[in-house]
Amino acid sequence: MKLKKLFTGLIILLIFNFSTFTQTSDEAYSLYSKGNEYFNNQDYNNALNYYLKAIPIYEKVYGKNHIYTNDVYFFTGLTYYNKVDYQQALTWLNKALKFYSSTNGDKESEANTLIFIGNIYYDYSDFENALNYYNKSLDIIISLFGENYKEVATCYSDIGMVYGAKGDHLTAINYYNKALNIYKKTYSEDNLKTAACYFNIGVENYYAGKYEDAFYNYSKSLEIRKKISGEFDYDVANTIINLASIYSDYQMFDDALDLFEYADKILTELNANFYSSYYAILYNQLGCLYYAKSDYPKALDNWKKALDINLKLYGNTENTGVAYSNIGQVYQGMGDYSRAIANYEAANSIFIKLFGNVHPRIATTNKALGRLYISQGDYDSAFKMYTQAADIFTKFYGEKHSDVARCYLGMGDACENKGDYLLALEYFRKCMNTLIDIYGVETTDVADAYDRIAGIYEIYQEYEDAEALYKAALNVYINQCGEKSAKASTEYYMLGCHYAIINDYKKAIENFRNCYEGYKVSTNYNQIISVLTTILKNSRTDGFDTNIDFIRETIALAIDTIERARLDMTSIKSQLLKDSLYIYYFGVDFETRNNNPEKALEYSEMLRSRGFLDQIGLERAINLDGVSESERDEIKKLIQQIDISRNEIEKQNNISKNERDSKKLIEAEKNLSTSEKSLSKLDEKISKRIPAYAQLRNPQPPKANEIKKWCGKNRAIIEYVLYEPETENNESFAYCIIATNKNITTVCLDPKYDYNTTINILRDAITHRPIKSEVTFEKQRNELYEKLINPVLPHLKGCKDILIVTDGNLSFLPFDILRENSDSPEFGKKYSIGISPSISVSMIADSIKTSNKDTLLFGGAWYDKSLSEEEHNQTLRGTGKRGFDRSFATVESQTKLSAEALQELIKNEGSAKYYEQKKLNWRDLPGTIVEIETLQKSTFTKAKVETQKIASEANLKSMSKNGSLANYSILHFACHGYYDSDLSEMSSVLFSEVSGKISDSTDDGYLTIGEASSLNLNAQMVCLSACQTGLGEVKKGEGMVGLSRAFMVAGSKNVGVTLWSVDDAATAEFMTRMYKKVKSGMSYSEAYRKVKNEFRNSDDYNHPYYWAAFVLYE
Repeated sequence: MKLKKLFTGLIILLIFNFSTFTQTSDEAYSLYSKGNEYFNNQDYNNALNYYLKAIPIYEKVYGKNHIYTNDVYFFTGLTYYNKVDYQQALTWLNKALKFYSSTNGDKESEANTLIFIGNIYYDYSDFENALNYYNKSLDIIISLFGENYKEVATCYSDIGMVYGAKGDHLTAINYYNKALNIYKKTYSEDNLKTAACYFNIGVENYYAGKYEDAFYNYSKSLEIRKKISGEFDYDVANTIINLASIYSDYQMFDDALDLFEYADKILTELNANFYSSYYAILYNQLGCLYYAKSDYPKALDNWKKALDINLKLYGNTENTGVAYSNIGQVYQGMGDYSRAIANYEAANSIFIKLFGNVHPRIATTNKALGRLYISQGDYDSAFKMYTQAADIFTKFYGEKHSDVARCYLGMGDACENKGDYLLALEYFRKCMNTLIDIYGVETTDVADAYDRIAGIYEIYQEYEDAEALYKAALNVYINQCGEKSAKASTEYYMLGCHYAIINDYKKAIENFRNCYEGYKVSTNYNQIISVLTTILKNSRTDGFDTNIDFIRETIALAIDTIERARLDMTSIKSQLLKDSLYIYYFGVDFETRNNNPEKALEYSEMLRSRGFLDQIGLERAINLDGVSESERDEIKKLIQQIDISRNEIEKQNNISKNERDSKKLIEAEKNLSTSEKSLSKLDEKISKRIPAYAQLRNPQPPKANEIKKWCGKNRAIIEYVLYEPETENNESFAYCIIATNKNITTVCLDPKYDYNTTINILRDAITHRPIKSEVTFEKQRNELYEKLINPVLPHLKGCKDILIVTDGNLSFLPFDILRENSDSPEFGKKYSIGISPSISVSMIADSIKTSNKDTLLFGGAWYDKSLSEEEHNQTLRGTGKRGFDRSFATVESQTKLSAEALQELIKNEGSAKYYEQKKLNWRDLPGTIVEIETLQKSTFTKAKVETQKIASEANLKSMSKNGSLANYSILHFACHGYYDSDLSEMSSVLFSEVSGKISDSTDDGYLTIGEASSLNLNAQMVCLSACQTGLGEVKKGEGMVGLSRAFMVAGSKNVGVTLWSVDDAATAEFMTRMYKKVKSGMSYSEAYRKVKNEFRNSDDYNHPYYWAAFVLYE
């Protein structure tokens, strides 16, 4: 609702008229005066009560056709208007208008009434009626006061407002300029009305896409408002918010955020209520910024705040509907279509109630629903939504309107996806012709239509016509946006695909390379990775994968883009990470097929770091102990400078050559190069001092000659690479890369074999209680040996130690038990087997030198929330009732929230709230206290033992911070381990805070992967003798990411984990024997092997259930 002020002259007239009432009208006058008092205090309910009581008295004393009576009608209508009861408002205002426009009426009052009736029609979005009433008012005021009267300017502003709402921004600007000229003459340049006019002109220029003009007008408005009202003023804050929006649209996000923070500072200084329209505007625009950056969680957070404020302030008004629509848009971007639809429907419900079934807001929401249904593959519903939107837009704006044209485009997209190409072509042409009529041929919207039509021509093999339109679209994009713009880059890509279809691979590659030039400086990471992935996936069938240099160039650009995305974004988005991993897998496959196993291994190592880096986030590296505050500040500053430079380069590349600021472009390119070099030097400096920093910030794969040297005479590394496509259209592949001191070789495995199912059957059979005979899983262990081990055996000659780098569900496989047949020795008997998260991590861990001999034992922690301190003690000592053998201590998440919602919960309320939401009910483990006491008694008599209350996360972190944790050679954790199937980064080792009884700790008791990686260790061994610890999330390229890599990065040479929960007695026995052998001088690898062989040959523990679960990462 747009509120207007009454004409000053009318108020004076009304006050004068009513002050001359006779004594016979005292009661009516008293009621009317009381109503005015409430009206001026915005208490419209009480004002209306007094006006309605006054009306019958005025009608009785003066009659209905008297100015006094009609003035009360007018104020009654005005009160209903402020109460947003438009029907009643029209009834009373029309009564007053009928009299004011009569021969006995008052022309100034008529003009004022016409304004308010126009306002109502404006709020109804009945723009023709609104213009009619505003123009009538304008004619009267000009006839009364002349063309330069201040209220003429007000009418011009009202008319401009209507044209702006109609989307006719140029006409709106014309009327606002008329108003501006009058205000300048009447009030001078430095006046708040002049400032408001500049602001409104800025708004219309902004929506017309004339950002430079908008920037100028906003700046003029800001200058005047600051001069008159000072810096700390609400309208100053509002103008700054609008200026920030321009920076955001230019993708100068840091500049935009600075201005948003400035506006927030002003509102804070003014003690603005959180529930105010200014904060609603601020959060709305911040949501737009983060949405443009594809930072959907932050966009959602800000738009939800805007919704909350609008609901609190106004209830279900138009702005509230817009907020719901925005939230629907971000859920759509996140792929949460059910929530998107719910919010769009909530928006339309409000719009329909306010405006009826036909309104531009409803059409806009329907258009968004059309896009959503296309994403879901529901093309009939999409077509229906676009058709309804087009009908509404046509009714309001006429056929020649850009929104109508864009609906035609959406209708064409729906038809094309359905396979109705002729109908699609019809709508694309209607879109094109409508846009040409509005804008001419040299606009990007018209070029979009060219592109769609070209696609249809391609389907009908009308290749020459398709090529001509693709080129026409490209020329428009280059002229309007610049050769390296996102639009031009996309069209180069489309031309490349076109030439690939007609087998002209030379031209295809030429256009793809032109596309790449724009991508090298773009920050639209999702689109770039999607395009490059598509090129690589289609390269074999398209026939240009034989151009090795081009394919390698494509892979290199894709990986560079992934790295830039990881560094630019707070945390690489899950879908982007998922999409990007294919690039690395493709690299392995491509280089293997081109007989370059060393390069294949490099890509394999690179992909194994992606999931881990996603889990820990960028902040983890710079927050390591040992990184100084000045270094942290410098890193953040350099990252910001790189971001600013890239955004400026992209901005200039999205501007036509004639308008481009070459000086700014050169300066930005120079600043980018300088900042990147400075950041690289600083990273290198810190990495030399703190090895974990490089592993957490930007791990680099080792060189082939370094790997071969590290292998020595006895070690062979077998690194598995298994790619399973999500769709049947893509080819699967399976390789094993073998590294020894002599060479690096790639062996092809069976890509069609169902590894996952076989591994699951094998594990289920091994862990079945009661224990089953080994015969029940002989077939699976033999098959997996044939598929995974037999192909690599010829390359293992002379090697005794095998380091396996797993992939996918191979992380859950006990390799020790595999054998050729029931009469053959097991793989683990023939070789000493270790597991690795990646070669690079193992090589760094192997370099750890420690002379420490101390041991730290954690166990017997408190978990059960229902127990008192004394009950915990009783349970752990075996006299309580609620303890569990760890082989039975399983727990499942109860949450029904999506992964996106859980991430949002962590961001807004912290990890403790996250785990609370999952409703995890843990039980104490009496066997763990027996285990650590047995180890202390039999093996580590001088060990430091942390149990019960002090077996806390806070205690562990405190030791890390003060450096004492680095004094221990062995850290043994006998505890619960938690594998999180929703968010792998929340997988944890559990401590006593979980019980809720450690009141002096600020930690939640869940030591996550990221937290574990930040510990300050210098250990030979971290043993996670825990339930399910090893079951890290299966992420392509990262295998069992779990906690093993985190502890190795933190500074442990070896990490012991378990693949399933083994009972307490067997666990304690295995650990005791293993440590005794290590104390006698054996390596951990050899000790694990020896104990497993002893268990194999024992009467009590010979079944693989008891020993095959124990895995050593080294």
